Amino acid sequence: MLLSALGIAFCSFVLCFYSIPILVKLANRFNIYDQPNHIKKHIRKITFLGGAAILFSFLIPLSLLLPAEIKKPIYLNSYLILMVIIFFHGLGDDIFNYNPSKKFLIQGLLCGLLIYKTGLYIPFENMLDGWQLPSIVYVMLTLLAAMAVVNAYNLIDGSDGLAASISLIAGLFYAFYFFMDGNYFFFIAALGISASLLAFLLYNRPPAHIFMGDSGSLFIGMLLATFTFVFIENKTGAAGLSTSNRVILAFSFLSIPILDMVRLFIVRSYGGRNPFKGDNNHIHHLMENIGFTTKQTLLIITTFQLLNIGIAYLALNKSWIGFILISICVYTFLIQSLRQLKTYLSHREVKSINPTAESLEEDPTFERNVKVS
Repeated sequence: MLLSALGIAFCSFVLCFYSIPILVKLANRFNIYDQPNHIKKHIRKITFLGGAAILFSFLIPLSLLLPAEIKKPIYLNSYLILMVIIFFHGLGDDIFNYNPSKKFLIQGLLCGLLIYKTGLYIPFENMLDGWQLPSIVYVMLTLLAAMAVVNAYNLIDGSDGLAASISLIAGLFYAFYFFMDGNYFFFIAALGISASLLAFLLYNRPPAHIFMGDSGSLFIGMLLATFTFVFIENKTGAAGLSTSNRVILAFSFLSIPILDMVRLFIVRSYGGRNPFKGDNNHIHHLMENIGFTTKQTLLIITTFQLLNIGIAYLALNKSWIGFILISICVYTFLIQSLRQLKTYLSHREVKSINPTAESLEEDPTFERNVKVS
């Protein structure tokens, strides 16, 4: 079985690696490029067809090479159809730039179909000791969680290599735990998508030659949401993890996109803006505005993701609510540190332009001078 899994992963890697140059040539032939805007600052012509390479390099080996003895989920066909649908929904958004509210509504519908067709849900009754709520409440919370993961990975895809790197980290950890649980189908699925992401990352690392686009980020988000539900809901306990431990680990695997999405929604809503409308306030934008290069931004964020996973291992057998609060505190510390660093650098720039100024407010020409420089 392990040899078959490695063979499928190898095929996924090869398919993705060799299909991307073909997609780039196709994009050059038909002018299929990601258009720059107030959020996307790239100058070179870069296509958004990377999601197609990830999708097909994942689905083809999994469909054709999966060993017969591997037990498949009864909902597999419906699930794969849903994954293809959300891919085409994202591709449509890449091409036609859907209204944010319409896009969110369609994602909610697809996440609802995911829960309905698969029967997967987060066992909140095991997480909330002594709390007995109507089952419909648990279903709605699971739907909210699915939509959060899907949107989080869609929103974090704004810097070269970032979404692919943190998705690769999550995929590898899920592959390990599915293997430990004896859930070999999802072990192969997680290993296969990790191999595809690794091949994609070779072209998407800074400076990127291709983007995964909304088609890729929504597909990855839906896939990781599924992995999360399967991992948390596991009833065998083969890996020796309680439900609380599984929630802690799953949250750590997805922490950066989730926390950044929540912060963005709060900041936008507080400012009276549409929480679903894009802006330049993502964590990678904050870092790039300070002056970090794209490579440095990628390194810092992926390191923080691994650090949070390390904290999760220290917090095992503790309260999952406490771990989430700790993650929020650590993330908040990171964001505030970035803001303080930006303020410090701005003051230094003021001093270099006007040595007599004590603060930004005391140099009325600062904004004009910065623009000139």
